[in-house]
Order: sequence, then structure tokens, then C-alpha cells
Amino acid sequence: MGDGTREVVLKLKVYFKREERNYLQTNTESPGIFQSLNNITHILKLLVEEFINLIQKLEKQLNVGLSGVQKILLTTDGSITRILEALSFERIIIRTLKKKPIKASGKIAHELNYKGTISYREVLLMGKESGRCYIFAKSWVPINRLDSDYAEDILSRDEPIGKILQLHKLESRRNIIKIGSLKSKRLKKFFKTEEDIFLRRAYHIIHKDKVLIKIEEYFPLSSFKSYAGT
Repeated sequence: MGDGTREVVLKLKVYFKREERNYLQTNTESPGIFQSLNNITHILKLLVEEFINLIQKLEKQLNVGLSGVQKILLTTDGSITRILEALSFERIIIRTLKKKPIKASGKIAHELNYKGTISYREVLLMGKESGRCYIFAKSWVPINRLDSDYAEDILSRDEPIGKILQLHKLESRRNIIKIGSLKSKRLKKFFKTEEDIFLRRAYHIIHKDKVLIKIEEYFPLSSFKSYAGT
């Protein structure tokens, strides 16, 4: 675990212990809430350690050291669009490459626990001013799980998913399910690079305890080596 992570976990533990001690000095009831908070801290620590192990394993496989920005893009559970806009100093727009309905079957049906129609889409996340491609992304949306008030926007609107979710104030969370790399000749043309090694991640957007969207994101190994987004 890195020094920064150790410091955060240590501070949380110290805080919870202090609050529990203060509580016990003035109350005789069971301090179950503090045990719950300590359990949350333990879970947080395990999750951080898991991500660190995944990143270290990936670095070993590729024989490279990933930059801080690359690690953030691979592990964030927040909006990738906001991060890209902060790094690039420009608005991120969507260019749709492919969009079609498909029947859920095999691995994807099992993963999403869904047997209906899926909207499959491939897009580029690009800088509006520069025209630069930052991310290639795939998404799988179980259509029957969408409510009518936001279904059209998710299925048809060329906007980043995070912005659509925010617009409709949908309570959701992102569960990262895979971090790794891929060799691809096809992706080279989108990024205008001769490099064929791409970093990738896959995650689920969860809403009402069901997978609302599965997303995979890819970017070249050489991208985001600095905080300027290069």
C-alpha cells in the first residue's frame, strides 16, 4: 500500500477510535455504529489494496510504470468525462461509430443477468476544440431496464453517459470489474498512433441494484503520461 493510502486509512482509524471513546464516556448504549464505521474503513482498505495489486500486476505484465493519470483513469469510480476535461482543458464530446440492438446471449447475458434486447454502441470520447480522440468506449445497455423518462437520452443522445445520468439525477454507482491491456490494430486508426498496446478497463453502472450499463474503455499505453493529457 502506498504512503498516501496508509495515511488516509490511519487517519480514519484514529478518528473512529476517538469518536468511539468520546461516545463511551457519555453513553452506556452499544457503540455499534462505530463498529460499522470501522468495518467500512476495513472494506475501503481492502478495495484500495485490490486496485493497487491490479495496477502492479499490469505494470509487471507490460514491464512499464504507469503514470498517476493512467492509474486514475483505470481505477476511478467517478465520471471519466470530467477527468478528461480537467486534463485537456476542453469540452469532451461523443462521436458514435456504431450503434445497434442485439439479443442478449452467452457471456454478456450471464454477466448482466438479462435475456432481453441490448443496445450496443461504440464511441470515441474526443476533444471538441482539438478533435483529438482520448478514449475509445463500448457500451451494453439492457433496454428493458431503462425508465421512460431517461431511456431516449441514454439510447439516442450523443452525450457522455455520466452527463446524462447527472442531468436526470439518477442515483448510481460504478463497479470496476476488470483492468488490463489489449493489443489491437483496429484501435490504432482512432488515436492516429502506430502503437498497438492499449490500456483498458470494464465497469458496470449500477442503478437500483441492477446493471444499467456495462462500459469498456480503451486508450493507448503512451497516452496520459503527463498531467497535460499527452
